[in-house]
Amino acid sequence: MGNTALKKAAYFEEGFYHQGPPLILRFPDRSSLASKSVLPLFILLTCIQILDGVLTISGIYTYGSSIEGNPLLQYFMQSVDAYSPIIFAKVLAIGIIWFLYSVHEQVSWLIPSLRLVGGVYILAALIPWTYILLQGVLR
Repeated sequence: MGNTALKKAAYFEEGFYHQGPPLILRFPDRSSLASKSVLPLFILLTCIQILDGVLTISGIYTYGSSIEGNPLLQYFMQSVDAYSPIIFAKVLAIGIIWFLYSVHEQVSWLIPSLRLVGGVYILAALIPWTYILLQGVLR
């Protein structure tokens, strides 16, 4: 078994198997055309998280914590307070988004996946929250 095969076997046993060079946390070169073309996607994903946080907090303020659809967040809202778990989840999500920005040049499938995730997030979170909150305003 060659040296490369041994390394792959060790990574696989530890649960960290990734084909290709190791992921390195670094922000891409700003002059890179690829980095410039995906930067708006990461800014959009960040804005989606912020907007979802604002809409979620508005929904909780209007209807109570039972309106939250995520059972884990609902549990923490009842255990701690109504707003801290939402703020924590959004800060964590934004941190993950920018971590992914730092490694996007090393993972070929990341950008198409994030485009899909952004679209699904808009359809599954932002549009329903907007509809629910507008129904309350229009009554």
